[in-house]
Amino acid sequence: RVVFFSKELGKKIASEIQLEREIGYAFEHNEFRLKYQPIIDVNSGKVVAVEALIRWEHPVKGTIYPTEFIPFVEKGCCVKEIGVWVFDNACKQLKEWLKKGIDVNMSINLSVKHMHASNFYEVMNAIIKKYDTDINKISLEITEYTLMQYRETTMTMLNKMQHDGMTFRLDDFGTGY
Repeated sequence: RVVFFSKELGKKIASEIQLEREIGYAFEHNEFRLKYQPIIDVNSGKVVAVEALIRWEHPVKGTIYPTEFIPFVEKGCCVKEIGVWVFDNACKQLKEWLKKGIDVNMSINLSVKHMHASNFYEVMNAIIKKYDTDINKISLEITEYTLMQYRETTMTMLNKMQHDGMTFRLDDFGTGY
């Protein structure tokens, strides 16, 4: 097969290189934030849980939503670092809320690529201990697609963590994502 380089491909590559630099810079300069989406019990109308959602507060472009940068992060740019940052900050917030009498469960999105880091289990447990987090208050969300793509190794890790008391949810289930 023959493939010709095009200006469009060159622009795409340059754009991806720039995005990788910007994500690295954003991570180093604390431009990421967690926002918390309430999960409401329809019968009682009460907030029973929240989902931690990452946002990039770009100094020029404003708020950048995960759909614009997470697919690139998933390719390898800071995936472990951002995953640890999200989990750490979510557990920290959960502890702060509990101190104020706000008792909710928290759902945290997880990259399967982060879960396959060699020290993933140890790092997650260290963060849980650091904030004295009740593991029963946390659910990790993984996408149906990534679960199926890495089924065997993912299930081994999920079973280990479930044994410790953590629960899991399928994100985007049945959406074809």
